[in-house]
Amino acid sequence: MVAKPIVVAVAATGRSGTPDVLACAVAAARLLRAPLVLAGIAVGERPADAGERPDALRAAVARELHRQADVVPDDVPCTVHARRAASVPEGLRAVAAEEDAQLLVVGNGDRVPRGASCPVLVTPAGTSAPERPAVAAAPAPAAAPA
Repeated sequence: MVAKPIVVAVAATGRSGTPDVLACAVAAARLLRAPLVLAGIAVGERPADAGERPDALRAAVARELHRQADVVPDDVPCTVHARRAASVPEGLRAVAAEEDAQLLVVGNGDRVPRGASCPVLVTPAGTSAPERPAVAAAPAPAAAPA
């Protein structure tokens, strides 16, 4: 049985926190024997936000994701998922649900998506990945009966 993936929020701008987030995500992936999905969100509600072509912003995000995927060690399976959304938290929630993620890893400068379909690990800036990371999470509250 294949383990559910770990979705990792990757800053499309190559922010300095991305290496910390990736390092912790790789450590968690090794511990849980799970693949990684690098997620990048192209934020914009109108095609005009993307410049001349509606898909230009999403394509730029995908290029950055592939660049970051090259940094992931070969022993950790890794794919990328670029998505357009009105906000980063909205996009991350959608990616986590679509990928059926067991964990979502974000940096401390990211807005944490509320209502994610899985636990969320917030990685502090300047964190070096421990050999055996401690991950604690509480499940999302159950939806009220209809």
